Amino acid sequence: MESTCSPGFQYDVFIGHSSHDSKVVQELRKHLHSVKLTTWACDDIRPGEPQYLSICAAMCRSRRCLLLVTQSYIDDDLFHFALNDALGRQCRLGLVFCLPVYHQLDLSSRPYQLGDMPAFDYSSSDFWQKLECAIKSEDFLL
Repeated sequence: MESTCSPGFQYDVFIGHSSHDSKVVQELRKHLHSVKLTTWACDDIRPGEPQYLSICAAMCRSRRCLLLVTQSYIDDDLFHFALNDALGRQCRLGLVFCLPVYHQLDLSSRPYQLGDMPAFDYSSSDFWQKLECAIKSEDFLL
């Protein structure tokens, strides 16, 4: 699918997630594709490709990094790698690159590193509208 809003990037959105959350990831991708946004998620890794390097490469080629923050993702070793990489890139670029999306996670379980960041609640009534605006916005600066 060709992107219409992110010249210079292969993907509009990198989606970091736990394999346990594949149903929600499918819903995210379906909606984002319907509004002409391209996505990359771990299920795009081809057999034989190194997972860590594939994730790094896809994140670098993405305009925004959506982290689907669930308890199963927090418990996954790749979460801390993806979080640190996304936050590091955000600091270097001076713009909001990381978009945390909380799903079925109480406030006390949310990672402290994301405490001061704009975040999205998957169950809120205006979730899709706010997420689309954040992804497409050129002015979404720190």
